[in-house]
Amino acid sequence: GVYIFGNMGYNKNEIRKLSKTMEAYNQRIDDYYKDYKGTTLERDKQFSRPVMKYEAGSSLSNITGMKSLGISPANGQEIFEYRDGSISSEWRTEEQQILGDREPDVHGRFGFNLKYKQLTLYTSFIYEFGWQQYNQNLVDKVENIYIYKNNSVKRVVNDSWRKPGAVSKLKSIKDSQHVTRSTSPFLH
Repeated sequence: GVYIFGNMGYNKNEIRKLSKTMEAYNQRIDDYYKDYKGTTLERDKQFSRPVMKYEAGSSLSNITGMKSLGISPANGQEIFEYRDGSISSEWRTEEQQILGDREPDVHGRFGFNLKYKQLTLYTSFIYEFGWQQYNQNLVDKVENIYIYKNNSVKRVVNDSWRKPGAVSKLKSIKDSQHVTRSTSPFLH
């Protein structure tokens, strides 16, 4: 005989209102990012990782960072969209937004059992849809690689902005000693 099974589920959590403690936590995160000096990769490496901030309407598994509009062809700097819709090349902690959520929208399992005489075949598959993850490896090994001290892959040179008018996915290689902080292109 053949037996088919499946299930599906989801979890949803939402912050409806910020408590004073959550507001104080958010302020500590803003203060934490103000220690970024933007000078050396080693000193500021800790700032490359996204740090969650609480926001009404978001979940407890959100990913926070700056919304990026890409790399400016004019100068190789990343362009950010602020909460009010204005744009700037300045990364500002108070302008961080919810970029995604680590929790899947839907998850489950399905499979079948097939029995023939004395033989049984059992299969089981797990699935998840609709979740995001911050690609810290891409940030550390490509975008933030300090080519004067570390080995790097070809794409660091080939995909980085090099001259005015160039369209690229990565900031100017001349700016590689400045740590890229949490930004939307690294959300997958």
